[in-house]
Amino acid sequence: MEDKQLELENKKQFETENFIIGEFLLLESKEKQLEILCEMDEPNLFLDERNNKLIASFSKILMCGQKVDVVTAYEPMKDELLATDLHLLTNKAWHFVKHIHKHINEHISILKKSKYKRELIKKIKKQLESIQDSTFLDDINTEKNKLIAELTSLSIADTSEFINLAELKEKISQQLDSKKDIEGYSWGISDLDTWTSGIVTPRLYVIGGLKKSCKTRFTVFTITELYKQDIPIAFLSMEMPAYEVTKMLCATLLKMDELRLRSSSILRDDERQKFENLELNQSLLGIECKPGLRIEGVLSRIRSYSKLGYKVIFIDYLQRISHNRNNQAQELEDISIKIADSARANNISIILLSQLNALAEREVPTPAHLKGSGGIGESADTILLMDNIYRRTKKEKGKIDVYIESRYGDSGRLSLHADLGSCQFSNYGTDDTKYQNQPIENVKLF
Repeated sequence: MEDKQLELENKKQFETENFIIGEFLLLESKEKQLEILCEMDEPNLFLDERNNKLIASFSKILMCGQKVDVVTAYEPMKDELLATDLHLLTNKAWHFVKHIHKHINEHISILKKSKYKRELIKKIKKQLESIQDSTFLDDINTEKNKLIAELTSLSIADTSEFINLAELKEKISQQLDSKKDIEGYSWGISDLDTWTSGIVTPRLYVIGGLKKSCKTRFTVFTITELYKQDIPIAFLSMEMPAYEVTKMLCATLLKMDELRLRSSSILRDDERQKFENLELNQSLLGIECKPGLRIEGVLSRIRSYSKLGYKVIFIDYLQRISHNRNNQAQELEDISIKIADSARANNISIILLSQLNALAEREVPTPAHLKGSGGIGESADTILLMDNIYRRTKKEKGKIDVYIESRYGDSGRLSLHADLGSCQFSNYGTDDTKYQNQPIENVKLF
């Protein structure tokens, strides 16, 4: 039954291909033929190998500046049977189709749908065999994520599309009318907003820092500041357990040292009451703690998060994504490029944390210090390198230098004041309460 269905589908495919050949020969100008030829420039679009040879021949004729017709198509191949077939195809096309240019596009669309279906079935069958051969749950989930990645990469047509300049000019005009100082969402620190124009969509931001320095705490601070702006945020942690993430978020919102949430004996009654009154609501903030993910799993989560309406996604951290350690630089480059592409494809901002290598313990950090660097810096739109000066020099405790490398704006350095215990950051040397003056009682945590 399946073979009969396949035979019927192939027959319809061959009929459509023949119609396209006849219609192509009847197009009134070589310019229109060239336009249609570009539409057919896809591998495996035609099943009939003879038709593939004809299309290749048509291309050569057009490249020589001639219009393709029965005579010019016959000449290079010197096949009398072919000439007869071409006459029959053009007569049939002329008899059934009056508006050639319109119908040939419709028929090409049918072929593209047919090709899309064939490739879809092929990928599903191949991955299904791998899933059936898998025994352990981790292996099954890995194969499932591979299937999701494979299917997402398929598209029925990858057509060129020019940007709409008038529409984008109007977007710029709306930004000017809004009288906002920045284009994106606020980091919660005015100096950093000035340098970066906020968290702009779609972009990939890479935050680099030494292990156990400040990058995760800065991330938690930024998450709470975005939450105060009613921006939906997702946080994928591949390092911290869910309990520790929640505790750090609570401490940040309460502006309280995280250590105080470890025991009631060191917590005052009023602080305990504020903690009890802190409302937990997940409508604006989604947190997932999942170690050992491969890039396919990360990409599938990015797609899911974006569909759920999250505008900014934090990933902690790049080097925890499973990869081949023997080829780390190339693997991490490929991973960061895929994440950058995903940010643009899903029209979201992604903030990707990355470790710095051991040299940054003794030197002022640069993009070259990103662990397994190379393509990481190339794929990012903006890089923020967090330099915990006290950790490196044992001087100026509470000062964090941030080195900014931006693809679209200024690059340079700014300094932040940091209270790492309570995950609070502000402009260095000022009492920056512009973004942090919301009463604790009114703050809601996811």
